[in-house]
Amino acid sequence: MIKQLKPFALALILFSAISCGSDDPNPIPGVDIKTPQDNQEFKRGGDLPLDAIFTDDKALKSCTVTLSFKSPKSASALKGISDPWQPEPAIIKLNGTTRDEKKLENIFTTGIEAACESGNYALTFIVEDHDGNKSEPKIVNIVIN
Repeated sequence: MIKQLKPFALALILFSAISCGSDDPNPIPGVDIKTPQDNQEFKRGGDLPLDAIFTDDKALKSCTVTLSFKSPKSASALKGISDPWQPEPAIIKLNGTTRDEKKLENIFTTGIEAACESGNYALTFIVEDHDGNKSEPKIVNIVIN
């Protein structure tokens, strides 16, 4: 009986190893962000640069970047500025290849609004390829003073 089970067990193990392989038919694109770094500080009225490398197995399409306000800095209330910076989402066009390095002076169309509330903000990056695959959101927390 045990000898009869050995070929079955071997076939089951081989099937499991093959079916659990890492060859994803639709791998998602990715991004390696050099700047801004997590918890990096930026000045109101200044630039918010981007230095990043985007990758995909076939063809990159775009990266959508959004900014959300997380919490104020206590000193901002004293300055009378209570409106957080809320730029429109940035859509960064990518080159259609498997790798694209972008160095931008400003992620959004302009620099950081001078009259925005100081505080903690979160940048969210979502990369899309030409097959419609989207990356998991990559979040970088920044501080605007």
